[in-house]
Amino acid sequence: MKQTFWLVMLLVILPKLGNAEAIEYECKFEMVCVDVEYCQAIEFNFKFLLDTITKDAYMVGNLGLSPVRVHNGYEALTFIESLPTGAVQTTTILNTGEAIHSRNTVILGAPAPSQYSGKCTRLES
Repeated sequence: MKQTFWLVMLLVILPKLGNAEAIEYECKFEMVCVDVEYCQAIEFNFKFLLDTITKDAYMVGNLGLSPVRVHNGYEALTFIESLPTGAVQTTTILNTGEAIHSRNTVILGAPAPSQYSGKCTRLES
């Protein structure tokens, strides 16, 4: 039974591996604003991994991997992370590489919004 399972898995997975491409974006943010009147310089970096076959995407940060959804438009690509609190965090990468990371965080029932600006670079695989 186990041999049949692995044979089926190989027949399903191997054809996809030949055409798969994993796209990696490296993002570096240098400015954060937590209020309209309060912005400061910061160093905040993370990556995104996007599988072109399955369309699965992950944010890779200092706490590990987080699954994200992808919205692809004609001027930008946006990664959306849904949090257990019901809030979302988004990263929008413009075609120019400029990027905006928005955190709509809820901490102990109170809003804690912040917005980062920086750049994301598509790494060659």
